[in-house]
Amino acid sequence: MIHTLSTTHSTPSFQSHVTLLTKLASTASLLSDLRTTLTEWKKTQISSDLVLNFEGLGSHASSQNYFQYLFATIKLSPQLASLRQTTRSSLLSEEKRQEEDDYFPHLSLMYGLDDENKNSKEIMRSLEQGGECDMRDEGYEVRGRRKLVVGEVWAVRCVGKVEDWEVLGKIKLDEL
Repeated sequence: MIHTLSTTHSTPSFQSHVTLLTKLASTASLLSDLRTTLTEWKKTQISSDLVLNFEGLGSHASSQNYFQYLFATIKLSPQLASLRQTTRSSLLSEEKRQEEDDYFPHLSLMYGLDDENKNSKEIMRSLEQGGECDMRDEGYEVRGRRKLVVGEVWAVRCVGKVEDWEVLGKIKLDEL
């Protein structure tokens, strides 16, 4: 869906993801620290799978938020909230931990800004009318899926253009 939207609307294509944490210092020990943090968090979990459930379709285009132009919202489950808190506590500087946590879990579908060629409300309406995104009896679905099972946590350096972002490493949750 991300590739189709980016091709149709001439916007950057990117790997599907749900951002967990931003503004991390890129240190030599970042991946090791992240692995340790994830290992400790996983020990506290009843389920070995990290499951994310869709809640709806949204856009922050009206506030000119390029990276939240179009997205599927993700329910902030106790498991995801716990992971967020654990990674914030372990990986952020003291100064950044003191900042208000405005976490908004979502699966980005498209980056961009409204212009004469695209309108986020029209795109959302098209996705819902075409059945790509829809509320069903069992819950909200994106391309027929109500949930995501997270297999990996990636560390990505997001500097410059989207296509220039660098994957620093990947940690498989089932190997912890």
